[in-house]
Formats: sequence, structure tokens, C-alpha cells
Amino acid sequence: MQYRYLIVLIFILALAITIVYTYRQPRIYSAANRIILENQTTGADIFMLTTQGSGKNYINNQIEQIRTQSILNAAWEIMKKNPDWESYPISTSSYPAGSLGRVKIESKRDTDILLLSFESTHRGEAMAAVNAIADAVQQQNTQIARLEFTTIREFLGEQLDLISRRLQISEDDLRSFKNENKLIELSAMTSKWIEQSAEIESEYESALTDLAVKARTVEVLRRQLADQDSLIGRVDNVLQAPYIEELRKQVINTQAMIARLRTNENYQEDHPQMKLLQEEVAKTKAALDTEIRKFIAISLHQDPIAARNDLLTKIVQANVELEIARAYVNGLEQTKILYDDRIITLPDKELEFARLMRSMSLDEKIYGIMMEKYEDARIAEQAKIGTIRILDYSRMPGAPIKPRVSMNMLVGIILGLGLGIGAAFLVHSLDTKLRTLEDMENFVRLPIVGTIPLIQESESRITEFNNMIEQAEGENKEQLSKSLHYVMMQLVSHYAPKSPIAESYRTLRTNILAKKPAGSATLLITSSGPKEGKSTTVVNLAVTLSQMNTKVILVDMDMRRPMVHNKFGVEKENGLSDYLIDPDVSLEQVTKASGIPNLDVITSGFVPPNPSELISSSRTDRLIEELRSKYDYILFDTPPIIAVTDALILTKKVDLTFIVVRCGFTEKGIIKRTKELMENIDATIDGIIVNGIYVQKYYNKQNYYYYYYYYYYYYGDEMPKKQKKHADRLLRKSKSVS
Repeated sequence: MQYRYLIVLIFILALAITIVYTYRQPRIYSAANRIILENQTTGADIFMLTTQGSGKNYINNQIEQIRTQSILNAAWEIMKKNPDWESYPISTSSYPAGSLGRVKIESKRDTDILLLSFESTHRGEAMAAVNAIADAVQQQNTQIARLEFTTIREFLGEQLDLISRRLQISEDDLRSFKNENKLIELSAMTSKWIEQSAEIESEYESALTDLAVKARTVEVLRRQLADQDSLIGRVDNVLQAPYIEELRKQVINTQAMIARLRTNENYQEDHPQMKLLQEEVAKTKAALDTEIRKFIAISLHQDPIAARNDLLTKIVQANVELEIARAYVNGLEQTKILYDDRIITLPDKELEFARLMRSMSLDEKIYGIMMEKYEDARIAEQAKIGTIRILDYSRMPGAPIKPRVSMNMLVGIILGLGLGIGAAFLVHSLDTKLRTLEDMENFVRLPIVGTIPLIQESESRITEFNNMIEQAEGENKEQLSKSLHYVMMQLVSHYAPKSPIAESYRTLRTNILAKKPAGSATLLITSSGPKEGKSTTVVNLAVTLSQMNTKVILVDMDMRRPMVHNKFGVEKENGLSDYLIDPDVSLEQVTKASGIPNLDVITSGFVPPNPSELISSSRTDRLIEELRSKYDYILFDTPPIIAVTDALILTKKVDLTFIVVRCGFTEKGIIKRTKELMENIDATIDGIIVNGIYVQKYYNKQNYYYYYYYYYYYYGDEMPKKQKKHADRLLRKSKSVS
């Protein structure tokens, strides 16, 4: 939980980035419509010129065809007609048709329905774009389906225009001839010849038109199969099949015979022989169509595409009809020549008048026939519909589909938590210091006999005490100065015995008493490295032990960098080094009063050149024996274990050894090395004292240490919010609180 603020910070940061990202994202609207592909298995095809598959392949082919440039360009042209075109963002694009390629096409399962959708920042553009694409698809499909009829209509239109102008010229010529030659009527025989000749001529022109239409039909159908050379080869095979060829010749010969009989005045259309021949032609053509279908069905049995079969049938039938029309035209041409030979025998003026009359009559008949054919072709073209139909047009979209606020928030929350926890694990894995009690328990694996909070006194309070000292006089001033010295030396157990920190020292004392042997006890308080608070800890522990009305002495064994004399404000000289070096120096000569009841101290004395040898000497053993006889508790302050060997030597001479570990300061590697050094000499570490704990930082409501401090404050006299004047506390006379 030490990294909870890091997790919360990263979580809030990730969530804030997500919110800003979501807020800055453009609002995307989506519009959709549906189209259905009809009769796909019977030859329906958008373009009729491409290879059409079946089932899933067919649907996929249609989807790809919708994305072609021709469709997108047509959709763009449709969109430009929208009155709101200028307001659409796509109108500013350099290539709007390409932008329409963003259309999404999906097929509904087990149906022939395609779902088209388009997304845009403009809701009107989304609707107009997807509807324009659907219209373009349907229009192009219809144009392809009408291609055959459109070609015929356009050809007939051109012919109708030519006939119309030719009729106009014929009428003008006849009117001029009558005015110039004063001729009004022809003889009955001439009129009959002209009427019959005009009739034949009109049939001849009509037959020529039919021949041209059928030729165009064959051309269109063959162009549709231009990429199917193999199939075209089969068309020739069908035409060359013996039975089909025989039926084809029968139709042609019978049609030629009918044409020749028409030149005979005795064979009118209602003549029995003519009717018999017409019925024979009809039967033979029906038989020919049936045989062609059978042949194609058998020869193309392996072709799964029924549409190609139909197209192939149409081409074969169109070729047969083309040959029949050509034979009919040849027969009428011979009849026309016969009537021309008859008319040419007339006198010159009557002949010219008869020609003009025939020409005008012929043009009138041809014009009527062409007009009728043109209208039939136009109706047939309009009646032909495509195989794609729009089921639903898109409506104006309502709410935007993007950004997905709830989804983004969920992703942001998950990402923030993941990054926060990941960062916490990363920082924790890279951290080489012991920061929490969990670290102590999991890494040090030694019993924790005490947890000492961080001792802090604010500068304002120190300044306040200095002001009070300046204003005080006499004994009161001296007492204030001494108390301030204790504050500066962090003797909390003395100047604030009811504080939580002092209580933590009493807890440490209780745990140590549980471990002490019977009788006098010698305690070694040391640390792995410098600046971990061992001197402050041993001084406060000594004060706490003395508050039990027991005899306590603190020996400063740190003869390299001594600190005990500073803590109590006594002289360093005439201390331990003097006793160890000079046998004539007695214990009483180096023992000094600390100023605290029941607590004496032995300072380090002068700094000797060989502290380790002095500690390992028998003189030290004698010192300990003498102290045991006079004091209940003998505490030793030594240099750090990693720095010098003093503590390792002394630990073999004392009853209990404790290591001070400072939170957030002690390296994991250092404490590991300390344990190894102690194990090398078969020494025992009886526990660790965790120092410098931030109570609010390292303790939480899930940690039992938190409840300890909480209840202490609750039952104690000094609540944090009700702290009394510190002067009263500092002026308190030294006395035991046990």
C-alpha cells in the first residue's frame, strides 16, 4: 500500500487523458440502408460481363463491384445534386469519389441482403452518401440489364429520324411534280402496281430494319460474352449440329418460298398454301428452339451458371433469326425488282409520277412501321428492371456512434489501474531500500522488537523555547536550557514521556524484558550502517529502563565517533578508553551521572588508536563483570557492524544484541551483509528495532500498528489537536513515569 498514491496518481492521469481524448474526438454519425440481390441463381448479374459465381462468392463479387470507381463516381454525381452538398465536408475533398470508398458493406447471414453504412462527422452527409451509393448501384444495374433494349431503341431512333427526313423530301418532290406537270391521278392498273410495289417496298424496308436489329442484338449478346471465347466456340458448335442445321435450313427455305409466292397475285396472305407454309415455319422454329435448348443443356451440363446458358441460348436463337431475316430480305428484294420492272414500262411522265407516289407511300408506311417498332423498343426497355432493389433508404442519424464514451471510460479505468499497479510493481522491484514493515518482515526475516516513529520538532517551537529561555531568569532559565538540550538531542522518553514516541520506546522495553535473562542484563544496540539512529535509540531505551526505578548504565563503546556524551551534555574525557588502557583507573572514576535518575553513563574517553583491540581485551570482560554487579541493565552503544568489527567483538560478550534499521534508509544489501557477518561468528541477532517510521505514511487501517497509535492517542493526555504549551512539558521535573 506504500505505492497507493502512485497508483492513484497514474489512475487519475490515465482517466484524465481518456476524458480529454474522448472530448476532443470528433463526433461520428453512421447511416445505413439495405439492398437485396434478386434472382442471383438465374443469371441476374449487375454487369453481365463478369464472371458470376454462386452463393457466398456471388455475394462477395457484388460487394467488390460496389466499391468500383464507376459506382463511386456515379454516387458522387448523385450527391452533388443534393441542395446541402456545399455544407458536406466531403465537398471540400480533392477526390470526393475516393472518399465514398469508406462505405462499409456487410452481408446478412443466410440472405441475399447487403447492409451499406457510411460514417461521417456530418449526419446529413452520412445519410446522403449511403443513399447515393445505393441509388448508383441500382441505376447501374438497371442500365446493364437494359443494355440490349437500349441499343435497339437507339438504333431505331436513328433510323426513324432518317425516315422522317426522307418522307419530308418525298412529299416535297411529289408536290412539285404535280404543280409542274398538272398531273393529279394515275390509271387504275398503275395505281394498283404502285400500291403493291409500295407494299412490297415497305415490307422490304421493314425486313431490312429487322435484319439490322437482329444483327445489333447478336452484336450486343456476343459482346457480353466477349470474354468467354470458349462459350462462343460452343455457339458455333451448336449451329453446326446436324439436326439443328437441318431445322435451320428448313426454316430458311420455307421463308424463302413464302417470299417468292408473295410476288404472285394469286397467293395472298389468306391463301391456304400461304397459311400452310406459315404454320410450317412456326412449327419448325418452335422445334428448332427446343432442340437448341436441349443441346445447350446437354453440352453445358457441367456449367453451374444458368445465366450463361440463357445467354448462350439467346445468341444461338438470334443468329438463327438473323439468317431467317436475311433470307426474307433477299426474297422481298427479288419481288421488289419484279415490280420495278413492271413500273418501268409506263410512259415517262406517268412513270415519274408513279415513282414519286410510290416513294411517298413507301416512306409513309416505313415511317409508321419504324415508329411502331421504336415505341415497342422503348416500352420493352422501360419494362426491363435490374436485379438489385433498395429495401430501405437511410434516415437522418440521431446520436453519434463515436466516440464511445462508456467504452473509452472503461478502457481508461482498466488502463489506469493496470499502469498504476504495474508502475508500483516496477518501482518496488527497483527500490533497494527497506521502506515498510512488510519489507522488514519479508526480507530481513528477524523479529521486530520495536517500531520507533520519526522524531520531529518544528522550528517554530524551537524558536519559541529560545525566546522563553531569553526571558527566563535564574534556575528557571537553567532548567529551560537543559530541557531544550534534551529536545535537540531527541531524548523524547525524558522530556515527553507521555508522547506516542515515548510509548513506542516503552513497548520496545517491554519486548526486550521478555527476552532478558534472569539477573543483570547486558544489551548491545548497534546498526548495519551509520545514520540509522542507533545512538538515539539506545539513549531513549536507557532512559525508559531507568524510569522503572532500576539501575541502568549506558556505555559508549563507539570510540571512533562517540555520541553519548553529547546526548547528556557531559564531558567525553575520563571515559571508557581510559579505563581499558590504564589498569589503575577504577570504574567509579569513569562513571558519570547523566542528570536523569537511575541512569549513569560511561563516555568514550579519548579516541584510542586501537578500539577493536581494547574491546576484545580482558579489561573489557572485567568491566562488564563489574557493571553486572552494580547495575540491572548495562547498555552498549557501538559503531555500525559493516564499518568496523567492534560490534562483532562485543556481541559475543553481551546477553542480547539488537539491530536498528531505519525505514527508507537502510539498504537491503547492507542488512543482508550484516546477517552474514553475524552468522559467520555464530552470533545471534535477537531482534531489530525499526526506526524513523512515518506513522501516517507507513501505517494504514489494515495494519495493526495503526490501531496501536490510534488508541494511544485516544486514551492519552496529549491529543494532537489539543497539544498543550510545550513549556510546561519541558519545565517538568525529571521523574519516573513507570
